[in-house]
Amino acid sequence: MKKTKIEITRNSQWTNKVRGITIIVNGEKIGKIADGETKTFEVDAGEIHLAAKIDWCATKPLVFKATAQEVYRFELGSNLQGAKVFYMAAYYVMFKPSEYLYLKDLELVQSETGK
Repeated sequence: MKKTKIEITRNSQWTNKVRGITIIVNGEKIGKIADGETKTFEVDAGEIHLAAKIDWCATKPLVFKATAQEVYRFELGSNLQGAKVFYMAAYYVMFKPSEYLYLKDLELVQSETGK
């Protein structure tokens, strides 16, 4: 099967700084990403369901059609920033676990075929 690449950049944030976040593609764990890290994952082209997970909190899957030999870029981080860390953590974990993390599409960045 033809392959495509997904590049994920995790923001460096105080929240979850020492913990890895699991990357999930089409229901399968494909790796972890550390604070401030950028990783590229090679996956099968076609319909992609991309999500990130830490403990029981996971993003809603981003669904997109990936063509072969392309690079798709995403940004990953926590919605708990600044003072929210102290008074909103329990709220997100208990009532909005799908909003604890965010995964933002930064669009297709390049074609490896040079087209």
